[in-house]
Amino acid sequence: MVPNPPSAFVPTVANYDKIITPAMANVIKNQKYEDLMVSYQGVILGQGEAQINGTCLDNSCNKVDVKVVTIQGKSSSK
Repeated sequence: MVPNPPSAFVPTVANYDKIITPAMANVIKNQKYEDLMVSYQGVILGQGEAQINGTCLDNSCNKVDVKVVTIQGKSSSK
């Protein structure tokens, strides 16, 4: 199975509640600056539930496009 390319994901207002669940909203809302994790892949929120990253839009990186690049729910163990 080949995963969909990023271009296949087009967020819409209709999908917002499916993507940003109350649990995900709490992770983002309660994130403290001093607890952020940073890696070469971007800034990680919570325990990896969301990740943001920027892309330089010009050679000098004066123009940057910052986006959410990962949103994933945590699996609950039973």
